[in-house]
Order: sequence, then structure tokens, then C-alpha cells
Amino acid sequence: MLYDYQYDLAAIVFTIILIGLYARRRNYATRASHIFVAMMVCDLFAAFFDLVSCFTISYPHSVPKGLNEFICLGYLFFFNMVSLIYFLYIDEQTGIGRLKKINRAFFAILSGVYAFVIFSSPWTHFVAYFDNYEYKHGPFMAWLYVISFATFIYEIYMLLKANNELSRRQYVASVAFVVTMLLSVFIQMIWSRLMISQLGCVMVLFFVYMDYENPAFYSFRDTSCLNRRAFTEKLSALIPKLNKEKYGVLVFFVDDYQYLIRSYGLAETDKLVGLVASRLYKQFGNEVFCLADDKYTIIVPPKKGFPEYTKGIAAVFEEPFRFEGVDIKLNVTVCTVPYLDAAFSTDEVEELVEYRITNPDESLDSVYTLKNIIDKKHYREQIVRAIERAIQKNSFKVFYQPIFNTVEKNFDSAEALIRLTDEEIGFIDPETLIRVAEESGYIQEVGEVVFRNVCAFVRDSKPENAGIKYVEVNLSPLQMDDNAVGLFKGILDEYGVAPDKINFEITETAHLANERRVLMNIRMLSERGLGFSIDDYGSGFASADYLVKLPVSIVKIDKSILWQAVSDTSAMKVLSHTIRMLKDLGKNIVVEGVETQEMEQLLLDMGCDHLQGYYYSKAIPESEFVEFIKVKNDGFCN
Repeated sequence: MLYDYQYDLAAIVFTIILIGLYARRRNYATRASHIFVAMMVCDLFAAFFDLVSCFTISYPHSVPKGLNEFICLGYLFFFNMVSLIYFLYIDEQTGIGRLKKINRAFFAILSGVYAFVIFSSPWTHFVAYFDNYEYKHGPFMAWLYVISFATFIYEIYMLLKANNELSRRQYVASVAFVVTMLLSVFIQMIWSRLMISQLGCVMVLFFVYMDYENPAFYSFRDTSCLNRRAFTEKLSALIPKLNKEKYGVLVFFVDDYQYLIRSYGLAETDKLVGLVASRLYKQFGNEVFCLADDKYTIIVPPKKGFPEYTKGIAAVFEEPFRFEGVDIKLNVTVCTVPYLDAAFSTDEVEELVEYRITNPDESLDSVYTLKNIIDKKHYREQIVRAIERAIQKNSFKVFYQPIFNTVEKNFDSAEALIRLTDEEIGFIDPETLIRVAEESGYIQEVGEVVFRNVCAFVRDSKPENAGIKYVEVNLSPLQMDDNAVGLFKGILDEYGVAPDKINFEITETAHLANERRVLMNIRMLSERGLGFSIDDYGSGFASADYLVKLPVSIVKIDKSILWQAVSDTSAMKVLSHTIRMLKDLGKNIVVEGVETQEMEQLLLDMGCDHLQGYYYSKAIPESEFVEFIKVKNDGFCN
């Protein structure tokens, strides 16, 4: 029988080209890349043996029987191994954790079965053999096709399971490979003389190379330095091996990077980043990873230690960078993440690196310190999920802390305070709750929920009947966007609440977020009847500049000033002068944190208008608040 061998010849040429291209441009080795190399080599051998077998089978009398059997069985082995290795490659790329051990055991067992049944065939006649110079198939030949089909089906299952983890191009390339191999097996079964399977295989390998193994995936921009993806994969491969030795990560970043952008512009600064990356690569090769334009890391093995790399970094930045005809001297901050071992996951190490960049001066002196940082970050993630659940289920609660009027001797206002007890992590500290809501971008939703609850409370419970003239609502800086005026006014109208029943507490953080917009929103809301007060005055957030710029009538002095004044003479003078200045400006004064009768008397003597704190009452649930105020205010009258 004569075969169409030209397809195999083309497959060999293209596979050699692909291997050469890969070897020339390869800049980073991963477990997946090693598997890809094995797949290309198997494809090359399969095409070679298939090509040679076209002649040895056609002219069996001219070739020794043993050599003929070796060539034919070699083709069968390598052809089947290509699909099996691709199965291992998909397993590595998709990373379905619970299947990894099963998949690798399956690969090892099936590889052994292939080797045994194929290469024992000259004696067992399991798969293929020569009988009187005639090439024949054994009883297990059909099972090779059945196993191949089953493997391909399972590969498609893994791809479907990991669809969200792959890009569209990667997914298409992976499915195309499986489909091509399926068709190849089918064609070989039906038209045995048409040797097209290896050519189809190598063509799809080109697409797999471009979508999975492209060196650009691991390069930082157009430089030779490795990027964040390479850093993550390096950690993933390294961490399971750290049972005996502890590695570290050296983190360094360019100081005043934003100043460079302002001075030279983004496009020109990008060129400077390229110069830095090139010099770092020349010094460290593939040991340095560029996480961002100004942030870099090196994974430090225990045998070398940090000092050796620190000296290398100093050498890189010692000489100025010649840029646009000007010598630019760059300064870097270098810090470490020590004590890494197998107890840390890849994600946790990356979290520690990011934490180190934002906290370069903090001492990370033990594994306990590192674990504590990770625990805090994980707790923050739990809080984010708790906020999401609370928004979906509307499970936030609003409590009210009464504020005592020292002139009228009664409670005439209250501060609305958010509370959340999550079903999974329990009670969440309110300050932490608000901070995480701001950082995670949920403060708009949380703030709206609080404001709606307050408006519903004012409408339904009618606290004014108990003497409450208005309710203070904390306003986060991130709520002061372009839609703030329309949103708050719309909610007031929806619940039928008069604007003078609400007073917003605002801090300097809001002022600094966007001064022009914040001032404009405050004035517009004030014109519509809503009141404003300065919160946390004296805490380091609010300043005298507020008193001039903001249309506020109430100033709330932070509890920290009062607590220091009780035991510190200098702090007492600060408190006294602050109260006197505010009264001269005609501001109503509220002092927070009143906890004892001595504190109350001190503030009464200074002429404060309103007092708030545990001495009078803790925050009270909405259902109990009105009755509490009625009883207390009636008691004050008597």
C-alpha cells in the first residue's frame, strides 16, 4: 500500500520551525512550558516515525522485521502520547485543584499501559505486528482509539469547567486542538493511507503556542524583564517545595514616581521605565520581576540572602539614567518579606508583597507578624462579603445615641450609628465597617441604606414628639459625588421628611476628597434646608479652615481632646481655647466622649451647648429609642 507521505514531511518541517521559534524566544520556564516542549517533541517523533513507516510498511522485504516493528510501534506510541500529554497540559493550565492528583495518576497509569501494550506487541500481538511481512492490527488496536476518544471527551469537560479562567482565544485554541486530534483519529481509522493527522496537530500547536506559551505573556511590556504573571507562577511552583528551606522576597520601588509623571509626562516616563527594566535585567536576569512601572521584586533563596541582592540594586540605581539628554538620578526604597515557607499560599505571598509596598517602614520580624497581616486582610475580605450580604438582605441596623442639650436640660437630638451583626463573622466594629465600605466601593450603597432608614424612622416613629428636633447622619466623603444633591433630596421627598429634621456630619476627609465638589454640594443641600456640622474637630482631621469655608452651625469636638484634657494640663488649655474660639464664632458646640460626671461638669463650666457620650446613654436600637427619650426628658422636667 502506498501512503500520502507529503503531509508528514510538512508536519516535520513545521514542528522543527515551531521548536526553533519557541527555543529562540523562550524567556521563562514553567511546568506548563515543560509539558508543551514534551508535546512538541512527541509530535516531531510521531511525524518522523509515521513518515518512515510509509516506506517500511510498503516495502517490508527490504527492511528487517524488528526495525519495521520498532518504527510502526514507535509511531503508535508517540501519536497517542501527544493527546495524552495535551491532557496533562490542559490540567496544568486550567488548574482545577480537586482534579489534579486524579489527573496526574490517570496520566501515569495510562502512559504505562500505552508503553506496555504497544511495545510488547511483537510478542503478544496486542496492538500491531507483522505476519509473513504483512502489517496487521491486534485485538487491542481498537481500544487505543476508544481510550483516545475518552481522553478527548474528558479534556473537553475540563475546558468547560475552566471556561471562566481562560481567555476566549485560549479556549478556542484548546478546543480546536481536541477537535483536530479527534478528527485525526477518525480519519486514520477510515482512510489509513491519508497521513494528515500530524500536520493538523502541529498547525494547532502553533495556535496553542501563540495563546498559551507566547513569551510576551511573561514579559513586562516590551522589556526583557519578567512580569507579575511570571512572578505568580514562580511562587506557585516554589511554595510547595519550601518545607525545609525558607525563602524571602525583596521588594523595591522607585520613589516619587508620580512626580516623574507630572514632570515628564506619561509617554516619556514610560521610556524611562524601559531603561530601568533593561538595566535591572542586565544585573539580575530572570531573577527580577516587574510588578508595575515603579515596583519590582526578587525571590531570594536562603543560600544567597538579602544583602547580595541589595548591593546589586544599589549598583543599578547608583549611576544616573541618561534620558532625553538629561541625567536623571532615581532613588529607590528597598524592603523585605522574610520567613516565607510552605505555610503560605501564593495569594498570601502576593498580599504580603503589596502590603510591603504600602508599608515599607514596618518591621516584619517574624512569621507571626506575617500571619497576622494575612489574617487581617482575610478578615477584611470577610467584612466585604458581609457588606455585600447585608446590602442584598437589607440587614443593616441603625442605632441612635441621644445628645444632651445643656441649656434646655434635655435630649433634643441624636446621632444615627450603623450596626451590622453578620451571620458568619458576628458583630463588626462600626469604624472598621465604614472604612472597609469606603475602600471596597460599597459606601454609596451603605450610606443610602442608612439615610433611608433614618428617614423612615423620622416619618414612622415621630421622634419630635419626644423632643428630638433633628437626627445627625454621618456623611462619607465618597458619598459627595455629582448625584448627592438629587439623591438626598429625592429620598427626603419619598419619605415626606422635612430637610430641617436631618443634620449631616462631615469631616475633613470629605473636604480633601474633592474640595470644589464638596463645597458646592454642601451649599446646595444647605439651601434646601439640610443642616451640616463639622465632625471630629480637633482630632487631626478637621481644621480651622473648615470654619471659614463650610456653611455649618454646629461643631463636634472629638472625644480624644476631652479625654486628654482630663489628665493633661496642655490638653486642657487646648480644649478651653477651642471652645472659647468656637463660641466667639457663634457656633453651637457638641463635645463627644462624655463618660463621667466630672467631665460633664468641666464642659458645663466651659459653656458647651451639647454633650454626647456613655455618661448619658449608649446607642439605642430604633425600636426602643423614642420611649427612652420620652422617659428621660420627662425625668429632666420633674
